[in-house]
Amino acid sequence: MVTLTKETTNRTHINEWKATGLEWLNPAHLVTEDYQRPLIPKKVDKLVKDFDINKVGAIDVNLRDSMAYYILDGQHRCAAALRLGITSLPCLVYVGLDKPEEAELRRGFSRRNNDTGAETFRLKLAEGDPDAIAIQDIVAGFGLILHLKGRATGRDSQDPKCISCVGSLEYIYTNGGYDMLRRVLSVSLLAWPNDHQGRMGLVYRGLHSFLSKYPEVDMGMLVEKLRMNTPSELCAESRRRMKDGLDVGHQSTHFARVILVQYNKSKRTNRLPNRLG
Repeated sequence: MVTLTKETTNRTHINEWKATGLEWLNPAHLVTEDYQRPLIPKKVDKLVKDFDINKVGAIDVNLRDSMAYYILDGQHRCAAALRLGITSLPCLVYVGLDKPEEAELRRGFSRRNNDTGAETFRLKLAEGDPDAIAIQDIVAGFGLILHLKGRATGRDSQDPKCISCVGSLEYIYTNGGYDMLRRVLSVSLLAWPNDHQGRMGLVYRGLHSFLSKYPEVDMGMLVEKLRMNTPSELCAESRRRMKDGLDVGHQSTHFARVILVQYNKSKRTNRLPNRLG
């Protein structure tokens, strides 16, 4: 059997895992892990229609613990082959990777697979990435849920406890740290506890931009002022200001300026200065 292996057992970086050959395996014997993206039925349908065993390419798999072959990349092709009754597919076989190493290698394929931010974040969690785990723990601490299985639709998209903008959470955590992410989630949840629009990426980034410039803000007053409008109304106003050229900067900065205007409204004293450029 020709396989792909790690160069040594004490190395775990994907650049040290060497490819040496191919093996033909039955797709019915290949296992899909929970860190993989959900199957997209339309993609499988298209592969079934155009399937050509000579053009399908190699499926990336890992033989874990000498027990089973786990798919790293190619689950849609495997699903199409199973539907067509094909019993043998070309596979590149890694040997002896554990689940976190599989997820790390799978994440290395993200660019070629056009993975979404949620799909990449799910892989980071499977790898045991400390930042991803910290973000998940912060979110869970507020009783919120990360939606990482494709785009939130139906009931999930209307759930005020569901967050799908994981890219915004990562941005805030990377640029503001643990405490900043907690402040952003706290303000959003206190201001709009039952409005799912309060969990949008623009809202989170706008709050991050505002709180970064005004760390001394009265949090109770901020929440009180934000409650006067819905998140959708604030987003619409920020888009209007951006379209009309009233301000400069990213849309999150426009959102922060809308918060500033709202916070200073009707205040004769202790008004916040404009530090947003």
